[in-house]
Amino acid sequence: LLEQLENQGIRIPYSCRAGICGSCRVQLLEGEVTPLKKSAMGDDGTILCCSCVPKTALKLTR
Repeated sequence: LLEQLENQGIRIPYSCRAGICGSCRVQLLEGEVTPLKKSAMGDDGTILCCSCVPKTALKLTR
């Protein structure tokens, strides 16, 4: 997801690109993603952009 956002000119802060630092955490408002690791999805509806693959169109907020 992070790479797709970058390709569209949407800048999301990041540091590690490996799902460790949490810098790319955003709120998932609409849509579905496939997490690449368990820690990529928070119980509060947040996701790590670097560790999720979109399954549908998404609506996100910081």
